[in-house]
Amino acid sequence: MTKSRGNREKLLDAGVDLLSKKRFTDIKMEEVAARAGVTKPMVYYYFGSKAGFFTALVEHMFDLAREFFRDVMPESIPVREALGRFMLTRLRLQSENKAYTEAWENLLQESWRLADMEITGREFFREVFQPVFDRAVREQEIRPDIKPELVLGVLGSVIEGVLEAPHVDTRNVRKMEQLIADVTDMVFNGLKFEKGDKAND
Repeated sequence: MTKSRGNREKLLDAGVDLLSKKRFTDIKMEEVAARAGVTKPMVYYYFGSKAGFFTALVEHMFDLAREFFRDVMPESIPVREALGRFMLTRLRLQSENKAYTEAWENLLQESWRLADMEITGREFFREVFQPVFDRAVREQEIRPDIKPELVLGVLGSVIEGVLEAPHVDTRNVRKMEQLIADVTDMVFNGLKFEKGDKAND
């Protein structure tokens, strides 16, 4: 049983490695098998088809993200802090895992596959982030009309811009923390209740 689970993980890791270098469409299953050190039929044994492998690969990449976000987003933390933690963790994930980041970039080049990714992404969001926003709405920390997935999308775009800007040194911890604090304040100001807007008790 352990051997089987190990082979499956090897195939998924091989998929991420190959995906960091080329689009999924250009990846051949024999390449995946060779990179994992198993035979090609093993790919089909575990995943059924190339499409099945793609779905499992996306889930595997979200599982890697869960490892980073685990324990940093408890439901009890304020939304403003959660936004900052999200950006810091996402930056750390992308800066410490170049292959993972490049694999995502190649996935996003194939827009026709986005529907599959969005399904798993929504599950990931509900598990990691939704409880924080739900609690904040209940306690009137933020407005109830806020769409959390849109907020996180904005933050993700900011992070992408930061990583691509040639003048930004992501190794400068102090500057990155200040940048994240500034962005967090800006976003949170758009989420919170204005004076007098809170519902009457």
